[in-house]
Amino acid sequence: MAKSVYQEIYLDLKKRIEAGDIAYGAFLPSENKLTASYSCSRSSVRRALAQLAADGYVQSQQGKTPLSMCHAATMVLRHLRRWRHAWALPPAPAALRWTA
Repeated sequence: MAKSVYQEIYLDLKKRIEAGDIAYGAFLPSENKLTASYSCSRSSVRRALAQLAADGYVQSQQGKTPLSMCHAATMVLRHLRRWRHAWALPPAPAALRWTA
């Protein structure tokens, strides 16, 4: 099944953030630049950015381009949480919890 345009944009930006190509705290390119670079509509870019924000990869601010909010420690915690749920492991004791 073919992926929609916004999913391709989402996956590409997510991969760039996880790889460190877009640094933690750095501004993403503007919607206009993303629209031009992906040759798509602005609504596709907005939908991809909204999905990245919902997943915790970027933080949106009105009037500004989104900030990258993901770094290595956050990625490790995110993957550990997924593994814990996949293997049905109990949560860590409160004394060992570290929240990001």
